[in-house]
Amino acid sequence: MGVYLEQIADSANRFLRNNSASDFTGLSQADRNDLIRDAVKEYSRKRPLNKVYPITAGSDSWHTLPPDWEDGFSYIKKIEYPIEDSPPSYIDQRFWKVDRMIISGVQTQVLRFRYQNPTEGQVFWVKYVIRHTLDSNNDSEIPENDLNALVFLSCSYYSDSLASFYASKSSPEVANVEGIGSTQSEEYDRLAKRWFKKYLDLIDPQNTGVYGSINYLTDEFFDRDDD
Repeated sequence: MGVYLEQIADSANRFLRNNSASDFTGLSQADRNDLIRDAVKEYSRKRPLNKVYPITAGSDSWHTLPPDWEDGFSYIKKIEYPIEDSPPSYIDQRFWKVDRMIISGVQTQVLRFRYQNPTEGQVFWVKYVIRHTLDSNNDSEIPENDLNALVFLSCSYYSDSLASFYASKSSPEVANVEGIGSTQSEEYDRLAKRWFKKYLDLIDPQNTGVYGSINYLTDEFFDRDDD
């Protein structure tokens, strides 16, 4: 078990009490929980969940992707074949791609080999990433070391939500925070930026981490009957 929702929520509440002069009680716990789930999705862009999925090769040059594959997010890091070699053997990335095909009239995303298609009946391992999620028990596979980063991101989302709320009011209330007069919307917007910077400082100190999977996905279309 990794980081879980109640742990994130409790830690966020403590950080807000210790570091914020503004009042966050305008957000219900249900609202906060939804924002935490949104934060988990954003966190996944920097630190996705690594998975391994075994596929038994068939006679075709294309293969069905793992059932938890998320179109638009997931990407393949490596394909190990033959499996369990020491050191591991990987198929050159130039020899495969995640592609789109028309299968039985339905547009489908598949793993397609250009060369070195694994021998029929042999197993190969697809090493790929998916987004982190909170399961039915609100547990996750997010490591404990990333708890504070996720808490800071959740606090940023809390602040941004309240900034949007007060910005929508026709006559926002005025709050004095640290002696500086500003509308509540502006103050929460400032807090959102501050919390997001704290998140980046932990998760990506150089701010160089990029989600760069898209170059493995090409929107070429092939009719299965013509392949």
